[in-house]
Amino acid sequence: MGETTAVAHGGNPQDRAASPRPRCIAVPCSRQLPRSLMNE
Repeated sequence: MGETTAVAHGGNPQDRAASPRPRCIAVPCSRQLPRSLMNE
């Protein structure tokens, strides 16, 4: 199930440990990205 969860996160099974980190960082980045596009 651990590997399936990693795939659901959009990361490879080998990146299980790195999967949650980029995802948490991607959340705030997603909020800033739309703002940057709208500002431009």
